[in-house]
Amino acid sequence: TGFPPFLTDARVRAREGRWDVNGPTGICTVNDRNICTNYHDITEAQATAAFNNRLNDRAVQNAKAFFRALKQSITGTIHATLFGQFANAPENEDGVFLWIRLTKFTITSSFHLSVTAFQEILEFSPEAHKFHIPTINTKLLNLFVLATTPHRQVQDAERIQHTVTVYSCIQQPQSWATWVAHQVDRIEEGHVVNHQDFMNSAALKYAKIHAKEGGFHASTHTIQEDVVAMLKKAKRKNTTTDPKSNEKLDDANGDPSKRPTRPPFLKYYKVSNAPGAKEHKVGDTKKWNDDTYYYCDCPHHRGRIRWHKHKAEDCTTRKTWLAQQDSTDTPAQASLGDGTTPANADAGSTDGPNAPAAAAEDASALLANAYALLSSNSAVQELVADALTALNEE
Repeated sequence: TGFPPFLTDARVRAREGRWDVNGPTGICTVNDRNICTNYHDITEAQATAAFNNRLNDRAVQNAKAFFRALKQSITGTIHATLFGQFANAPENEDGVFLWIRLTKFTITSSFHLSVTAFQEILEFSPEAHKFHIPTINTKLLNLFVLATTPHRQVQDAERIQHTVTVYSCIQQPQSWATWVAHQVDRIEEGHVVNHQDFMNSAALKYAKIHAKEGGFHASTHTIQEDVVAMLKKAKRKNTTTDPKSNEKLDDANGDPSKRPTRPPFLKYYKVSNAPGAKEHKVGDTKKWNDDTYYYCDCPHHRGRIRWHKHKAEDCTTRKTWLAQQDSTDTPAQASLGDGTTPANADAGSTDGPNAPAAAAEDASALLANAYALLSSNSAVQELVADALTALNEE
């Protein structure tokens, strides 16, 4: 099946047989190097010396069991080369020696594997592993081993750098991003030197966040980027045409893709865009698609809409507004273009739907800032998100 899965299976078998334990019964350490991870650094002479110095009966049995497991697993050309040629046949039933010799025969495939593994490290995506830090750590460790060759060692400093690069791709939750930024400073100051300890601390931080926030709600985007994407989505939704309205437009005027889905004059309160133009008054009407729209001077309609299909006299919002004006003995201002100031206060004001655009953009910006500041409170953040969506639908 190839060397990579064979290497993984050998490590699993060594763990199951407890061949990799520290102490006199373990056989996986030669000259302080692990044969499963640093096999390129161990020579056959060192493996032979380890065999001659192995005196523990349990260790001898483990070495023989390792030898038989390897022999049964090898097939094809490699098996014929190792056991069919007299010069290559092992002199003893020592699994460690056979393992070292076997890895020497795979030097070419190991070089190709190293290049492939290193490319996977550079392109590693935490999202592909569902942002599960323990799984990410395990996968990275495996790739570090596979990327190692006799001529290129992936040292601790390089492993730490690749690991923190992967961690930095996770922009949310904010507590994780803050922790990673702090670790980057510690790495630059030389306080992080062991990649395994660094991975263990990351797994611990992951567990704390998961317990405190009820899950690890991760994302490769920042909160600000999510807000921008949400606003764009709301705007696209707001500009989507209504199929039912388009059917009537198609019958009356032709191509429906070039026409608005509602009257363009809903927010108009002047007769024209010219400076000093007269303002509409109650009783004015407009025709659009066989429907009659009536002007209402009340400034409190949602979205500052001025034209409705019902008459101004029948408008409940206007009745409430007039009642409030009467209770304060203040004359009703029928010329409030933006709901707060007279429409003719600014000689350069523009009639049409773009008049309140600046106010809407300011409100969107304020809500976006509030959304970013509420990253630790998902419930309130959802309410702000709903407000943003409603604002962009107006």
